[in-house]
Amino acid sequence: RVVDLGRNWGFSGGINRGIAACTSPWVFILNNDTEVDPHAICACAEVLAAQPPGCLGVVPKLLFLDNRHLIDAVGNAIDAWGAAFNVGIGQLDVGQYDRVERSFGPCFAAALLRKEAFDDDHVGPLDESYFMYYEDVDWNWRANLFGYHFVTAPAARVYHVHSGASRALDYSFKYHLIERNLLATVLKNFEGRRAVRVWARRLAAHGRNVVRGPYRRASAKVVRDA
Repeated sequence: RVVDLGRNWGFSGGINRGIAACTSPWVFILNNDTEVDPHAICACAEVLAAQPPGCLGVVPKLLFLDNRHLIDAVGNAIDAWGAAFNVGIGQLDVGQYDRVERSFGPCFAAALLRKEAFDDDHVGPLDESYFMYYEDVDWNWRANLFGYHFVTAPAARVYHVHSGASRALDYSFKYHLIERNLLATVLKNFEGRRAVRVWARRLAAHGRNVVRGPYRRASAKVVRDA
């Protein structure tokens, strides 16, 4: 069943409206630049069924579509400066992640989640002001702050192009959204002093970019939006 959204609401807005139209207790979020292994959804469901209610979802193993021996993501994580990264990206898949274990949260290219997690009395919907990029990081972060958790489902394999929707655009488009949304995510989820340090460091870097490049215009938009 296709839900006609009428216009482009961005990734976060599209996901929110798609989930709102679902009637099942679980939802499988999936990007349009993916190929799903036939056993992947069953493997995710087997893991989620064995978890307590505090586990909001499971993280499949994302592999690159054009090189299926290389990992794209086994969930996402953040560093001390609020920068998000895909766990395991670029690594040769030799079984190093082949056990069910705790994860910061899924990359929303593919994830099996409890639908109730998007209700206001749990984590709530994705932040639509993000449009795209970091909306899954922010949502995962909020879930962790509220005491929920996620686990991996390594037997579930999904093959992903990675940035398939935006690679035809100039990189400044992606750069602006990533940098803007990083600052928003840090402001919302980090403790105050650490957030101030991150903002000072990132805004100083963007100030240099405005003067020297690269991405002068995109950095100026980040500073304006911040």
